[in-house]
Amino acid sequence: MGGNAEWGLVAYGRSGDVEVQIDESLSDSEVWELSIETNYGEFRFRILSIETVDRMHEFLNASRSDWDELQLGEFSGEPVLLIADHPPEEQYWVRIVSTSGCVEFRFVDSGLTDLRAAVESARRNLNSE
Repeated sequence: MGGNAEWGLVAYGRSGDVEVQIDESLSDSEVWELSIETNYGEFRFRILSIETVDRMHEFLNASRSDWDELQLGEFSGEPVLLIADHPPEEQYWVRIVSTSGCVEFRFVDSGLTDLRAAVESARRNLNSE
C-alpha cells in the first residue's frame, strides 16, 4: 500500500479463483499486508497482526447460524471487516466502509470454498516457517 515501501512474500495460498498472499514490510517486521485476489478484483490491506491469518481461518470455519464480523485490518485508516451472514445461505463479505463509500467482495458457494482453502493453504505455509 505504501508508495515506496518494499515488501517480502511470507505466505501464499491458492484455490480455484481465489489467491491469498501475506507480505511483510522489509523496513518494519511488525507490519503485514494481506491480499485477496479473485477473478473479479483484488483487496490489499494492512492486517492487525500476523495472528489475523489464524483468526480469519477460525472465523471462516466456525459453526454459526447468524450474522457475525471480524476486523481483519485497515485500509487508509478504515476498518476492513470479514462478515458472515447466515441464513438463508452461507455467505461472507470482505468489506471496507468509509464516509465516502463502500467496497465489498461477496464469497458464496464455490467462491467461499475457494476462499477457505486458500486461507488454509496460506496459514499452513505461514506456520511451517
